[in-house]
Amino acid sequence: MVKVRTVSTLFILWLTLMLAGCSSSKEQQVTDAIDEALYYLSKPSPDCQKAIDALEDVGNQKNNPRYIQALASAYACRGNFSELNLFDDIDAISGDFSDILTSLATLEMAQQSEAESDEFLDVQRAIDVILYSGGKSVPSALETKEIFGTRHGTNLNMQALYMVLVQLGRFSNWYGSTDSTGKKGLSTGVQVPACFFDYEPAALAVATAHGGGNACSAGNLGNPDLDYTGVTTAVAQRRLCQGAMLMNNLFDLLEHITFPDSDSIGELGELYSTVEPYITALYALDPDMEEFVENLDQTTCEELVAADDDVIQLYFASLFEGGLP
Repeated sequence: MVKVRTVSTLFILWLTLMLAGCSSSKEQQVTDAIDEALYYLSKPSPDCQKAIDALEDVGNQKNNPRYIQALASAYACRGNFSELNLFDDIDAISGDFSDILTSLATLEMAQQSEAESDEFLDVQRAIDVILYSGGKSVPSALETKEIFGTRHGTNLNMQALYMVLVQLGRFSNWYGSTDSTGKKGLSTGVQVPACFFDYEPAALAVATAHGGGNACSAGNLGNPDLDYTGVTTAVAQRRLCQGAMLMNNLFDLLEHITFPDSDSIGELGELYSTVEPYITALYALDPDMEEFVENLDQTTCEELVAADDDVIQLYFASLFEGGLP
């Protein structure tokens, strides 16, 4: 009996040491993968794909903030996004929400040549890596800080914010057909009475009222890449939700980020203080609008819009037509 007990004890000790060694080895693999990815991303000509491969080879580390930051950076890199380039343009971003889409559409990284370009989709994936980090089923900037702590959570939220701003610029640039000054419907050099969408009468009235002198008029021409007559209903609704969820997550991120008092972020710290009147105006348009604005998830948005697209039409008519007159 003594011998059996001794053997059992030694076996348990051996197994414990082996498991600890495997755990340590896995942690080291993840650390090495992050370091390798950061090396590829820091090169004068970043190798975005090698950074992605290095990180994905060790499996998704959804609870490791350094891994999440690196993976998001790698996909953003492949999507032609650079925080350094954004900081070069940061002074062009308005701190007044009334001008935000116009200013974002003029960013160098916002220029687009097609709907849902590979670059757009890569940056969207990078955003989602952060928004759904920590195993979240629904994005929440507050929950990101609760899961990862204030320091890591704030860093992740700031990283997501920078990409959301550029992505909104890309969305507005393409679907709003903007020119170099951010004016809607002028991308060809000839003014077109174009809107984002071919609205029904109630939403058209809102778009015309909110969009100044360059809103839906003279035929209400929606962008064919965002419109039921130009693409399938499912594709149009997916794209409408992309824009809406970018905007809703922008609201959420701005609400839960404490901005540093620094010239390096331009007027971003002032932006949230100017948002409230636009959200209040949205809520007044439809009883279901508050629920829609508070939703931050793409899949849920598509389900809501497939059942009834009245709310998202009013949302776009007010925010996007009004924000890009």
